[in-house]
Amino acid sequence: MEMDYHIADVELVGGVGQTLPIEKAQISVLKKVDELVVDAVEHGKPELIFKAMRSLLGVGRVSWLALAKLVYLSKFQWKNFKRREDFFDAAEEEIGRKKVTIQRYYRVWEMLVEKDIPREYTEKLQLHPMKSLIPVGYRDWE
Repeated sequence: MEMDYHIADVELVGGVGQTLPIEKAQISVLKKVDELVVDAVEHGKPELIFKAMRSLLGVGRVSWLALAKLVYLSKFQWKNFKRREDFFDAAEEEIGRKKVTIQRYYRVWEMLVEKDIPREYTEKLQLHPMKSLIPVGYRDWE
């Protein structure tokens, strides 16, 4: 029986270049990859592999955007947690990323939603990698 693989449905933890212990979700993703390759070979369907590759590439493209939105919304709601420490300090401690990096994610999402840039560019910019948007986030659009 041919299986339907939706690797994007698996919760991913961590990021490129970040050294973390392998979490349960990461083990699950790697196990799905093994199963997918075996299934594709058994059924003679390499297109299953390519479909999964496209899915993983899509997850990679959208993960930075989702993280930027999560940072922005979390910072906005931080006062509701009634915590003493600054949001960016707490995030740095908890997720193992430098404070400046987290602030860059915040600024890029802020730029996209708070009309810092002309509306006609917003959707196009969301297709770009995060690193190319950091300088754009600090540009004066007026």
